[in-house]
Amino acid sequence: MKLSKHFVRDEFEISDLAVRRGIDNRIPDIKLANLECLVKDLLQPLRDSLGQPVMVASGYRCARLNREIAGSRNSAHTLALAADVWVANLSTFDLTEHVAKSELPFDCVVNEFGCWTHIQAPLPGHAPRRNVMTAHKLANNHTRVSDGNRLVDESRRLV
Repeated sequence: MKLSKHFVRDEFEISDLAVRRGIDNRIPDIKLANLECLVKDLLQPLRDSLGQPVMVASGYRCARLNREIAGSRNSAHTLALAADVWVANLSTFDLTEHVAKSELPFDCVVNEFGCWTHIQAPLPGHAPRRNVMTAHKLANNHTRVSDGNRLVDESRRLV
């Protein structure tokens, strides 16, 4: 199913882990409106502004898949309101900064571990909060998130 000029439903449902574990990760029809908003309001305009493809690393996650990857219990991925994305030849810091400086109506954007950018649409009927964050993996394998609309460039960080 085509969602926009450059995005299709399948790319938000694909998960190697779901395939390996026999998990049905198809987006329920009731959540399709959320995905359509994510694409129409955020991802397609982002792709248009960059002039190059925005690749989806992780889109929708059913509850079982989200548990299997130890995702947040309140993950917007389970509502089809978030995607983890990357762009060739653009660091996650630069991509996150591009979104943060844009006029896009995002709820939050997160530079996650210097590996991908999490972009999230607001809940239906809610105003976008425009939170900008950076997620760090700590030595004890816990995650720390810095917020306050301050970005940290993981690629330039000394460990």
